Amino acid sequence: MAERGFDDRDRASAAGKKGAATLKERFGREHFVSMGKSGGASNRDKHGADHFKELGRRGGQIRWERERARKAALEAEKSQA
Repeated sequence: MAERGFDDRDRASAAGKKGAATLKERFGREHFVSMGKSGGASNRDKHGADHFKELGRRGGQIRWERERARKAALEAEKSQA
C-alpha cells in the first residue's frame, strides 16, 4: 500500500482534510451536527444513559491499570539495574 501513500501520515492527513472540507462545503456544518445528535440519541434510546456512565468508568479503570503496569515495569527495570 506504500505506493498509494498510506504510509505517509502527512499526505494522508492532508487528503483527509481536503475530503472533509469538500463534504462540509457540500452538506454544511448543520448536517453533520444533526447526524451526531441523531446518532447519540439513538444510542441513548437503545442502551440507556447508564450505559455511557459505565463505559466511562471502565475506560478510566483500563487507563489506570495501564499506568500502574507501566510504573511497575519502570520500577522493576530500575531495581534490576
